[in-house]
Amino acid sequence: MEQLELTFPLAELIGIVACLISSAFFSGSETALTHFSDTKAMMLIEKEPKRYSILNLWIQSRHRILAALLVGNNLVNILCSILAYRVSFYFFKGYAEAISVFGLTLIILIFAEITPKSLALRYAETLVVPVMRIVWVVDKILYPVSSTLSHIPGLISNREDIESFASEDEIEFHIRRGVDQNVFEEVRQGQLLKSAVDFVDTMVKEVMVPRTDVFGLDQSCPLNEAIDMVIEKGHSRIPVYKKNLDHIQGFLYAKDLLSCMRKGNQETGTASDLIRSSPVFVPETQKINQLLTDMKRQGLHMAIVVDEFGGTSGLVTMEDIIEELVGEIRDEFDLNETMIRKKGEGHYQVDARLSIYDLEDQLDISLPDSGDYETVGGFVIAQLGRIPRPGKIINVGPVEIIVREADEKHISSLEIRTSGKISGVLEEGKAS
Repeated sequence: MEQLELTFPLAELIGIVACLISSAFFSGSETALTHFSDTKAMMLIEKEPKRYSILNLWIQSRHRILAALLVGNNLVNILCSILAYRVSFYFFKGYAEAISVFGLTLIILIFAEITPKSLALRYAETLVVPVMRIVWVVDKILYPVSSTLSHIPGLISNREDIESFASEDEIEFHIRRGVDQNVFEEVRQGQLLKSAVDFVDTMVKEVMVPRTDVFGLDQSCPLNEAIDMVIEKGHSRIPVYKKNLDHIQGFLYAKDLLSCMRKGNQETGTASDLIRSSPVFVPETQKINQLLTDMKRQGLHMAIVVDEFGGTSGLVTMEDIIEELVGEIRDEFDLNETMIRKKGEGHYQVDARLSIYDLEDQLDISLPDSGDYETVGGFVIAQLGRIPRPGKIINVGPVEIIVREADEKHISSLEIRTSGKISGVLEEGKAS
C-alpha cells in the first residue's frame, strides 16, 4: 500500500507536466500562426518556396487548423485539471479543490499562456515551419472534430479578426502582385500605386540630376553669353556658381534675362547681377517625400544636392520628385530622349545614365548587387573596376553588355542582349 502511495502521485505529476507542455505548444502555435496573414505567408513562400511550402496548408485550411489547436488545448487543460485535483487530494485532502483550482490556474497562466505566446510572437518566423509540421499531425488526428467546428459561423473567424491592419510590406506585396497579374482596370493604375509605395523609401540621390549633367553659369559670365546659353539649354532656372559647382551662389531666372534684354542691359552686366534666390542644400540621403513637403512649405522649385563632404553631387527639382509618382513629365523644352531603344528581340540600346532598377524592371532581369552605384553605367564600372573603352564586352550570365560610347571619365551608351535571369558570373571579352 505504501509503494502504491509513492508511485501514484509521481505518475500524475508527470502527466501534469506533459499536459502543461502540450498546452504551451497549442497556445504558442496559435499565436505564431495567427501572426501570419495569408499575405505574409505568401511572401515567405515566394521568398523561399522549399522551406515555407508547408504554409500552403495554413493558407488553405486556417479555420480548421485553428479549430484543431483550440480543441487540443482544451483537451489537455481538462486532463491537466483532473490530474491536478488528484495530486492535490493526495497531499492536501480537504483543501484539494481550492488548491488545484487556484494553483493550476496560476501555473497555466504563466507557463502555458503568457510565456509561450510571448516567445511565439517574438520568434514567429523562425518557429512557424517546425510548428506547422507538428500541427499537420494534430490536424490529421482531430480532423473530424476540427472540420465540423470550423464551419460553425463566428466560432473561429472572430479570433482571426485581431490582425485587421496590413503592414506596409503586405500592401506593397499585393500591389506588385496585382500589377504582375493585371488585376487593375488600367495598367497605369497599378503603376501609380506601385510608385506610391516606393515613393516613401526613395532617396534624393536616386532622382537628382547628377553633377555631370547640371547646367550652370559662372557668376562672372557676361549676360549676353548667358542669354545664348540659356536659350540653347531651355531651362527656366539656372544655378550660378563661383569658380565651380561646389560653390553655388544662387539661381538666375530666365525671365529676368528677358527683362534685361528688353532694357538693353545685357552688354554690361554679369550673371551675378541677376541672382534672385539663395540656394537650398539637401543631403543625398534625404527621402523625397520629406523633401517634397519642405519644398511645398518653402515655395521652392529647386534644391542643390550635396554629399557627405559638402560637395555638390547634383540638383533636384520638384518636377523630378513628382515624376517618381506620375512618370515622365515633358514640356516643349524637353529633349525627346529614350533611355532604352529596342533594336530587336532581346536586343537594346541603353543610355548609361538609366537607373539600374529601371533597367531590371523594364527588361525583366535581375542584376547582381555588387557595389554602390545607381546607373547601368555605374554597374559596368563596378563590375570591371575601371572605365572601359568602347567595344568592351561584359557577360553576366546570359546577358551581354557592350560598351558603345565612353571616354576617360564616364560611359555614355551601351548595347544589351538578354535572354533571361542573371547568374552573377562575370566574363569579359572584346567586341569584334
